[in-house]
Amino acid sequence: MIPNIYDKITIPKKYHETSIKKIEAEFIYSFLKKKDIKNTLEIGLAYGCSAAYIISATKSIHHVIDPYQNNIFKNSELKRNNLRFYYI
Repeated sequence: MIPNIYDKITIPKKYHETSIKKIEAEFIYSFLKKKDIKNTLEIGLAYGCSAAYIISATKSIHHVIDPYQNNIFKNSELKRNNLRFYYI
C-alpha cells in the first residue's frame, strides 16, 4: 500500500505546475519497492515530495544534490520535517 505523503507536503501554489505530481510520486514509490532499491541519489529537492516517497519506499538514507535549495527554497521542507542537510 502506498502511503499518502503527498497531501502532507506543503508546495506553494506557484510551484504546483513544476512540482512532481502525486501519480508520479506513487510510481517512484512502487518502482523502488518492486526493484528493492536501497541506494538512491536525486538531483534537485525543491519541496521534497519525491524525496519523501523515496525515503518511505527504501527506508534508507537518500542523497540529494540541489545547488538552489538554500537560496530559492530556503530549506523549507528540510526544516519542517527535521531532516539533516549538509552544504559542500
